[in-house]
Amino acid sequence: MANYVRFWDSVNIVPLEDGKDDKVIKDLYPNTGLSAQTAPLRVRIAATHAGRITRNNGLYLPHKMRDAVPSWTTPFPKPVQVHHDNDQAPIGRVVAARYVDLSQGVRTLLATQNGLKDDVNSLEWLDKLVEGSLSKDELINTVCDHILTDAHFTEDPNYEGLGYIELIADIADPDAKQKILDKRYLTGSTGSTTNSAVCSKCKQDWAEAGRCDHEPGKMYDGIKMVLIAGDLLYDEFSLVNKPADPKSMIIEISVNGITDSVIINSQEERKMLFKEAFSLVSGNEKYSVLDKLEDKVKTIIDSNQDLTEEKLFEFLDLQLPSPAVVPEPVVIPVADAVVVDPNDPKVILGDEYTSIVGDDSWGVEYAKMVAECISGQLKNEDGSSLEAIKDAKLSAEQRKKMSSSTFCGPDRSYPVNDCNHAKSAMAYAKKNNAGSTVVACIKRKAARLGCPFSTEKKSDSVQDLGQFIPDYFDSLSDDELVQMNMGLHTSLKERDLQCNCDSVVNEKKISELQNLYQTKEKELKEISDKQVSELKNSLVEKEKRLESSRNENKYLQSDIDNIMDSLASATLEVRAANLAHLVDLTLLNGVKKTREEVSLELKDKGLAEVKTVLDELTHKVDIQKISDTLSSGLTNRNPTTTVVDPTVLVDNSKKKTVEGLLQLNENQRLKALQIRTNYGPAAEEKFIQDSLAVLNSNSEKE
Repeated sequence: MANYVRFWDSVNIVPLEDGKDDKVIKDLYPNTGLSAQTAPLRVRIAATHAGRITRNNGLYLPHKMRDAVPSWTTPFPKPVQVHHDNDQAPIGRVVAARYVDLSQGVRTLLATQNGLKDDVNSLEWLDKLVEGSLSKDELINTVCDHILTDAHFTEDPNYEGLGYIELIADIADPDAKQKILDKRYLTGSTGSTTNSAVCSKCKQDWAEAGRCDHEPGKMYDGIKMVLIAGDLLYDEFSLVNKPADPKSMIIEISVNGITDSVIINSQEERKMLFKEAFSLVSGNEKYSVLDKLEDKVKTIIDSNQDLTEEKLFEFLDLQLPSPAVVPEPVVIPVADAVVVDPNDPKVILGDEYTSIVGDDSWGVEYAKMVAECISGQLKNEDGSSLEAIKDAKLSAEQRKKMSSSTFCGPDRSYPVNDCNHAKSAMAYAKKNNAGSTVVACIKRKAARLGCPFSTEKKSDSVQDLGQFIPDYFDSLSDDELVQMNMGLHTSLKERDLQCNCDSVVNEKKISELQNLYQTKEKELKEISDKQVSELKNSLVEKEKRLESSRNENKYLQSDIDNIMDSLASATLEVRAANLAHLVDLTLLNGVKKTREEVSLELKDKGLAEVKTVLDELTHKVDIQKISDTLSSGLTNRNPTTTVVDPTVLVDNSKKKTVEGLLQLNENQRLKALQIRTNYGPAAEEKFIQDSLAVLNSNSEKE
């Protein structure tokens, strides 16, 4: 976001004491007999000058000042204040502004003093500075190289500047008007905002980079440091006692067409002008009849610096004893100024205008309506004032938050939120011929607010309903017809309309339908309440059942987990027993391997594979061969004991357990093994028998 620097063209505000001014100011303001309270005092002001170093050590560029002229009257006329006091009401408003160029006189003077009158290009820098055709850096350099180093610009007290802003202002405050007329209010100061303030010494822009180390007004290398302002926006003009720009002052006063010039001259200028003026007058026989002609001419000279021969003779004509020649009213020339209409809503509403208009499509019209009510242009039919809307006016944001039903007319055009707006909207709608529909709408809403207007008696006849024939209502249900009729009767009552109900509707039928509608509505509510209650009870019961099922499933799952654990343990034990048995049989069959080698070969076989190999090997066992092998001469000693049939080594109880396991599925076997591990062989046997019983029972059912 860009930074801005505030410029105040004033210093050390001290009240002016009577008799302490070092210059006597005389004027030609005549006693017109008009009260100062009845008419605004129009003044012309030389507000601020370009190309001059102010007492606050600021300097304004000509083209920046010229470009800022519209800001005096746009978006609203800027206030005339006293001592830059924003908390007090303004004493007047600026009604027009223009930029007066003085550069040609400066150019001629410089060319003459420097012997450059015939050198066109020698003062090209001045022309470009005034035009503003240089870049920002070039402008700053030009000011530093030419303005700040030339004594004509920095030291000559008669130097007016390269141009100035001329304001036309209307002063309405009675006290301020009197102080302007007796010259207590004379000098002034502008308040403005700029987006740039460049140090003339180091070229640093205070608005962009902050303050530098150089002090405004201090001499550096023999040159005063000043702040050079950029683009300007003027905020106000204030009357002050000690202006930073000593040339800023009221230069002309006009009351009802009578103009008073207020220009101060040096004594030397007055003497020179007096000699020329008196020589013109004394040679004219017309004025020889005047007493003390010399004193009269001196009085005129003292009060008017910008005096012409024509003005001089006009003023003397007023002193002649013959019938006075009434001078034509002097019209203040404001050819290039913007004249502000005092009835303009922007003037009447002031700073509130923008917030009232907003981006509302009807905001401008609403502001106009409010302004006309406040200024008295709009009144009630009985002639009473509508000024009360001043305290009830709405901003655009407030209107946006209001319901559409609060407005009458298209585009939310006429807000009727209170009686002040209802009365104002009625007057404005009638003035602008908004139509009977809008007026009727305003009246209805006003009646609801308790602020009804006088209404004309409506005709008792019912107009042609057009498309609203009986066929149209056939598409509506009975309930819809009842609701429509109720709304219709309410509207008829509000509009004070009468109709022959016997020829339009059957009141009895309407009453019956209304009762039916209410009865049905009550029955429907009772049925709904009963159904809701039943559904709630059913839901509670189902939730209880669901919770019971969840608990039962929880216990069953726990039992299943225990069985699965036992089966797993039993399966592991059966496999280990079968595997040991299989190793023994394999060795007895004459396999030339050690027990460890055989065990290693069989370790990866599952329970089913071990059982299959065991069954096959059991049938292949040759007891005789085993006996012969044991009794052969392969050993050095004869056996002293009887060789036991290896099949007898198999415990029948274990065999029964194993056979039972083999009839179970894999999950059941794993569960049996877990039971054996946790609770012992007896528990395992019981689980197997129970599982087989369940299995046999299911087979019989099938």
